[in-house]
Amino acid sequence: MGCSEEKPLSYEDAIKNCKPDTMLMIGKEDTIKIPELPLSCLEGAQLPLFETAMMDGRALNPDYFEGKISIINFWFIGCKPCEEEMPGFNALVEKYREEPVQFLAFSLNKPEDIKEFCNEHPFNVDHVAMAELIIQDFFKYTWGYPVTMVADQHGKIIHIQRASQKKVPLDQGLQEDLIPVIDEALKKI
Repeated sequence: MGCSEEKPLSYEDAIKNCKPDTMLMIGKEDTIKIPELPLSCLEGAQLPLFETAMMDGRALNPDYFEGKISIINFWFIGCKPCEEEMPGFNALVEKYREEPVQFLAFSLNKPEDIKEFCNEHPFNVDHVAMAELIIQDFFKYTWGYPVTMVADQHGKIIHIQRASQKKVPLDQGLQEDLIPVIDEALKKI
């Protein structure tokens, strides 16, 4: 008998298998319960398939992810933890400049707002602007911002996290969290 390849877990199946936790949102008059998917249930799943354009006009499709480690960040202007992580992403971009590692950010904001923001707060990654529909329809996103995913060279999610929980500045915590994950993934290419 020969060995058979195990079929990768689809993103859709991973989402279906997730058992939501409940996140409480406290309003001025009410407390609202919102189902929130635990991030860990997506590890091992393939990235969802979709096509769009990045802000620089290049196509973003499944080929973009093939053969490279992909660091994918979800953010928006005005999200303080998102903005605090950006210097950490820029340091990672520089650290892995010569490696098959790419950085992609999905933002809720308009392209012109992102360009203006990045003039004052550099965020040196590939950007998809006005990505709310992609985030909702393909990523089935219910877990807040910022979130960062790491996918291997085959588009399989190997790590996912909210902002770093370390007792250091968020940009430093992000690097401390992601460098071991990226380094381990690079060994497998």
